[in-house]
Amino acid sequence: MNKNLNNHQFLVFLLFLGLMFSSCESKIAEMQRELSKQDLQKERIEEVEMFYSDSAIVRMRIQAPLMFNHIQAGKEKKEFPEGLKVDFFNERATVTSTLTAKYAIQHQRENRIVIQKNVVVKSVNGEMLETEELIWDELHKELYTDKAVKISTKDELIYGYGFRSNQEFTEWKINKVNGRFNVDNLDEDF
Repeated sequence: MNKNLNNHQFLVFLLFLGLMFSSCESKIAEMQRELSKQDLQKERIEEVEMFYSDSAIVRMRIQAPLMFNHIQAGKEKKEFPEGLKVDFFNERATVTSTLTAKYAIQHQRENRIVIQKNVVVKSVNGEMLETEELIWDELHKELYTDKAVKISTKDELIYGYGFRSNQEFTEWKINKVNGRFNVDNLDEDF
């Protein structure tokens, strides 16, 4: 009887171990399922500095404190949730304009970057664009928006809706001007 009891205890012990390992495996599988597929398809990169070139000439530098690189096939994109700064260069490696914003997302398949929240573009000739959203068409090398814009030049403040420019911000136009002020005539209290 003692031998049967030991066999019985041994079988209960094995059953307990089996349940315990099964439970651990189940919890591991559950934890793996809880890991979001999105997290597995997204790279987090801090202190980003990227250079883009065309015909072996550096055309722009992008800097950002944080970038998420979404790598899901067919939905590739780069997201800059804490903003970015872009410097555009001419053939002589001189900065021609600078773009800053609080948020941006690059849709790689569409060759388009949507830039949002406190978007500012400054050119070396002293012109500045301010808007809340700007689209950067990488293929056609254009910046555009249908939102409200403000452009400051050396002589004028221009307000309007809709805007289109080359990416260097050296040639631009506002689609619908609704205010134009000569800087020399503006009162400082304005």
